[in-house]
Amino acid sequence: MMRSLGMLLVLMVLGASSPAHALTVSAQSAGGSVGQTINVDIVLTNPTASAIDAFGFRLTYPSALIDFQSVSVAGTLTQSWIAVSGNETSPGVAQIGGFNLAPITTGGVLLRVTFLVTTNVISSGPLVLTNFVDDFTGATTVNATFQTVPAPGGAGLLGEYYNDIGFTGTLLQRVDPTVDFDWVLGSPAPSMGTNDFSIRWTGFVTPQFTQTYTFYTVTDDGVRLWVNNQLIIDYWIPQAAIERSGTIALTAGVPVAIKMEFFEEAGEAVAKLSWSSASQTKQIIPSNRLVAAACAQGLGDVDGSGVLGSADVDCAFDVYLADQASLGPCNYPTTACEIIAADVDCNGSVTPFDARAIALRAAASLPPSSCFATPMPAPAPPYHIGMVQSVVDDGGTLRLQVRIVAQDGAGLDAFGARLAFPSAQLQFNRVENGFDTSTWQSMGGRSNVAGQVTFGGFDPFVTASAGLTDVCHIYFNFLGAPGTVAGLTLSNLVDDFTGAVVGTITPVDGRALAPHRLHQNYPNPFNPTTQVRYDVGADAHVKIAVYDVRGALVRTLVDAARTPGTYTASWDGRSDTGERVASGVYFCSMRAGDFVESRRMVLLK
Repeated sequence: MMRSLGMLLVLMVLGASSPAHALTVSAQSAGGSVGQTINVDIVLTNPTASAIDAFGFRLTYPSALIDFQSVSVAGTLTQSWIAVSGNETSPGVAQIGGFNLAPITTGGVLLRVTFLVTTNVISSGPLVLTNFVDDFTGATTVNATFQTVPAPGGAGLLGEYYNDIGFTGTLLQRVDPTVDFDWVLGSPAPSMGTNDFSIRWTGFVTPQFTQTYTFYTVTDDGVRLWVNNQLIIDYWIPQAAIERSGTIALTAGVPVAIKMEFFEEAGEAVAKLSWSSASQTKQIIPSNRLVAAACAQGLGDVDGSGVLGSADVDCAFDVYLADQASLGPCNYPTTACEIIAADVDCNGSVTPFDARAIALRAAASLPPSSCFATPMPAPAPPYHIGMVQSVVDDGGTLRLQVRIVAQDGAGLDAFGARLAFPSAQLQFNRVENGFDTSTWQSMGGRSNVAGQVTFGGFDPFVTASAGLTDVCHIYFNFLGAPGTVAGLTLSNLVDDFTGAVVGTITPVDGRALAPHRLHQNYPNPFNPTTQVRYDVGADAHVKIAVYDVRGALVRTLVDAARTPGTYTASWDGRSDTGERVASGVYFCSMRAGDFVESRRMVLLK
């Protein structure tokens, strides 16, 4: 589904008598993808005492990226003018002007110029206003830049073209539907030479069959090919056009990373990529089996919005909890590659580490990118983890609480695992933060298969401390008589739990037996509101308040006597005076008698 993007060209015009005033071009949108319609608004600001009733200017634009379509006045200051029009006088140049009997004396949108993005490359070009006449005579301008990006979920591979054989000095980036090129004695693009160039294609390939596939390259000269991060073809030498091959076992419907590198030294230039299997006839790999590495406008951009935010973080974590599936609200109808976009370390699997990496990049206000996180190595030495079972009164209902603990959790900031349990005795209820991860951004679990729960958590800024660490609490409903059970096993350990030793751990201290409990707010991060659930185990006066990172009181949510039970408070991101507070980290604290517990909250706008 195509989306209409806008850009803003801001005019600051006083007319011919005041040439010191400037016409400023300010791009308000990053750009667009092939086939998208781009609306560019010309906005008049700071109109002067000298009214505007006739103007003209020239708009130049990157014709290699976008095509001029029309000038419209609907909903603008000039919609009732006698004449306003624009015409392309030559590729990349449009002449625009208008006049009217009634002059303009106020600011606003002057007119709208519509363009169509015509290329699937990663490139940019200026939008410049010049040649001002009539009431705009004497104005000066500051240029804007229009950026084109690969289409979200675009089929093909991302090609990065370099004008040397060492992959430096990028000249061109584009999405190639297939790798099926024979440039003979020519070059891939007019800006490149005919010799001494290199190209890197990256993306993901999805097989149709669960079989061993053979990949073939025909190149003149050198070639390297990785599939699922395994180097299966390596002939980085000058050579005439020759076919090379390598094999790898793939699973039907499961996308895996693919990267092909090629260099041309001299003479003819050829680069082709094919595949075959027992059920797949040998063929150039078709575009519908390829997805560019920049799909969803860059890795990390799970929702396809063009920027990184809390929704991308939450959905990446949800892909892990759903056992590498995109479900419910995270299955965006306009985005074709949520799972690929969530795998920001490009290791073929989405884990809590990927969600944490997206959160860190979003916090730094950085854009989506390709493979921007480094795959996590196994901790050395590995953690020692175990389980502690307790039957607890959970808001008036007896449940089995399984605490995941680490002998020494120093440095723990992202983990995941699978817990098998006897489904005839237990029903999964939920996963909550442990005492030593109480301020972590995310903790959760999901039972995708009877008798199993996938769980994990992460925080982009907070790590667990040294010593015995209470990592998380997993709750189960009893299907029979309450009591501890046998048959609980941990497997599929990922991120910081990779290679962990699973055994018996000394029970954590008695903090879990406190009669009160402050749960992690949900959602977190949030905008504009979040819910705070808390348990009261005995009659007490309860105070729950929100503080900023300096410890200053922001909002009191609860200050009242409570009887035993489970309650929920809500925070709408406002202070006690009703003012909206800024984005950032806040702390929610609960006090009930001698009991004090705090949780970290993140407000994102």
